[in-house]
Amino acid sequence: MELLYDQIFDEVPDSVNSNLENEGFGTTLILYNLGSMIIAILSFPVLAIYSSILRLFIPVCKGTIKKSCKKKRESLEETLYWTQPIVTYTESYAVLSMCTLINLRFMDFDEKETRLTSSLTIILLSIQFILPIAVALILFCYWDRLEEEKIKTKFGSIYENLNLQKGRWVILVPVTFLLRRFILALIVVYPVPLTF
Repeated sequence: MELLYDQIFDEVPDSVNSNLENEGFGTTLILYNLGSMIIAILSFPVLAIYSSILRLFIPVCKGTIKKSCKKKRESLEETLYWTQPIVTYTESYAVLSMCTLINLRFMDFDEKETRLTSSLTIILLSIQFILPIAVALILFCYWDRLEEEKIKTKFGSIYENLNLQKGRWVILVPVTFLLRRFILALIVVYPVPLTF
């Protein structure tokens, strides 16, 4: 990964402070801090484009090639569009929050390196604001169908450990899970000096 960073960045800025550097946030650039996690995050749009290409070729293809393309596209759409991104974003939500908030604190669009990382910061920050709302809306809209196999395949990773028998209030559990992690990252990156 360092060879890739050397090609993109002229120099890597220092960390915010030694505490964050010790925890793996060695700079203020989001790409550098995310490391290989950026590959997982950026793979979803690439695979979505692949699925769209398959969708375009299905009407043109015939026979076994058509069946194969259709099966691959359906598999991608069932698991990739929902299950994998949801798991990736929820499991790495705290780290994503830390990285985006660090870069947000020092964001500028003056240089080549900072334009790329600042743009990525805005995109990831918007995803972080949308994700808790999207989770709540998905659970609320599909509440009566959460036990169906098709819904479990798409969204089961959101509610797999929830006791749905307790009622709709359990929708708040994954939402507060995400919000607590964002607030923790906010407190760490933007500390408030305690004065008495």
